[in-house]
Amino acid sequence: MIKNGIRFEEIYIDGFIYTLLNIMGLNNDPYYLYLQYIFKAFFDKYKYKITFRADFAILSQSRKIFLVMESKTMFNITFSNNWKEDQVIGEIFVIAYHSFFHSSSFQPVRFPLKIYAVRVISTQFTFYKSMMDHSYM
Repeated sequence: MIKNGIRFEEIYIDGFIYTLLNIMGLNNDPYYLYLQYIFKAFFDKYKYKITFRADFAILSQSRKIFLVMESKTMFNITFSNNWKEDQVIGEIFVIAYHSFFHSSSFQPVRFPLKIYAVRVISTQFTFYKSMMDHSYM
């Protein structure tokens, strides 16, 4: 795909993000880098399910979560659809739900639950931080 004389290809952006995360040390202990990690939220006793596949998810033993969401181009993210901020909020909710309900006695959730995210649209970065306490969950 070419826009303004610049060619954006999915493989280059994925490779750039993966390299950046490795340089930052987010694939070294105590962090674990997962590609295409799937988060799920179930409602009404598994009758309804919301699934979100993170492009890159960095999980830590302290249950902190860092998420990378990408969109290769800016064509589908515009002012008219509020830059898809509602989608970002929904994805963060699914991650919080998944983390809370899939915790174990060996790795219990520590509150407040901290979720950090960065959304990459082409070459533009937006950073998010969410903190959720037990009463919210």
